[in-house]
Amino acid sequence: MDSDDEMVEEAVEGHLDDDGLPHGFCTVTYSSTDRFEGNFVHGEKNGRGKFFFFDGSTLEGYYVDDALQGQGVYTYEDGGVLQGTYVDGELNGPAQEYDTDGRLIFKGQYKDNIRHGVCWIYYPDGGSLVGEVNEDGEMTGEKIAYVYPDERTALYGKFIDGEMIEGKLATLMSTEEGRPHFELMPGSSVYHFDKSTSSCISTSVLLPDPYESERLTAGTGLLMGIPSPSMKKRSLMCLSPTATCPSTVPPWDTRQITPSLQTASTICEYDTQLPGWIRAPSAGAPRLTRASQSCHPAPGEGRSFWVPEAPLPDVSWLGLDTRSLNSPFPGLGNSDRAKCLEG
Repeated sequence: MDSDDEMVEEAVEGHLDDDGLPHGFCTVTYSSTDRFEGNFVHGEKNGRGKFFFFDGSTLEGYYVDDALQGQGVYTYEDGGVLQGTYVDGELNGPAQEYDTDGRLIFKGQYKDNIRHGVCWIYYPDGGSLVGEVNEDGEMTGEKIAYVYPDERTALYGKFIDGEMIEGKLATLMSTEEGRPHFELMPGSSVYHFDKSTSSCISTSVLLPDPYESERLTAGTGLLMGIPSPSMKKRSLMCLSPTATCPSTVPPWDTRQITPSLQTASTICEYDTQLPGWIRAPSAGAPRLTRASQSCHPAPGEGRSFWVPEAPLPDVSWLGLDTRSLNSPFPGLGNSDRAKCLEG
């Protein structure tokens, strides 16, 4: 980032005009230790140029009469990138920001170097935060939404600096020119920020997660009547080169998925990760073998997945690994996309 120190020239490498000012391509080092490399016309930056700031960040673009104009690229010291539109040296207009892996993490507008208007913030898990930022460029207001990775399910309501205070279940109906349109779900519960502590995971343990509810129902379990997970019916895709997906499937809303499933004959895709097992010291656990390549890989890539050796031991008393509470049902392994098993 640019230094707060006054930009006083300390050294110039390159051609000077008759007045001793940089002219043509020059490298100028300032008292702040910032450095600029680019074209000058009688002491003013004009043309392509790049700043190298004292903290390791850089700013590159096209200069007119000593000010950055048009498209510019700011690279943070950690390698993240902000691409935006500059007017007289300040961010004004559309901008996108990317993390060190090249993933989009921000899309929106800037005004006088501050985020402005409707902005989108993207998270690594596929979710996003969207709304009109306040005068300080923060996600603070009454009409902000967290959109789940399915890009449809959302919690819409009051947020302060990106943290939800309260919200209701909503559906993202459409997006026009970056502006989302939500429809509130009739009769929705009110959701509040509920931070877990070392002694409490949640104060609203019976309030279902709206995103997981699309994939999981809770029924009477096999262990002291504790609710256990059940798969909801979804669109499935056969992944096994030797198996064919059945034309009909059991009633997933009522069929509990437990590790007592003995034989796996058809391998199908499910769109979330699987957690691991919790295993008692004296009990066995499912054995896993690795298979490679699916018969229907994503375009341009192959997918690897886990397949259980059959038969699986009866370990129906097992529970979910609480370290994976955001995953919907007990699993047989992890991969880039989790797989379900139909016996």
